[in-house]
Amino acid sequence: YNTNQIAEIEGMTNGSNLLTSMYNLSQGGAYIEFEKGENVSVGDLYTVKVAIENSTNHYTFNAKVVWTTNQGRFSG
Repeated sequence: YNTNQIAEIEGMTNGSNLLTSMYNLSQGGAYIEFEKGENVSVGDLYTVKVAIENSTNHYTFNAKVVWTTNQGRFSG
């Protein structure tokens, strides 16, 4: 499902917090973009928190990075 939600992610191993945008979410995964220079690598584990706009609903789930690219909305 295409979306444009603010997502907060927290590293499970290092506790780092990042605020970012999630552009797609489905049973198979999520597509999240970061500003250039964020240290996100394949295999990293995160807790993802998403609040749904115009709603009191929020979701928290665990995630694993399965691919990355240098290109994206923030990095060009």
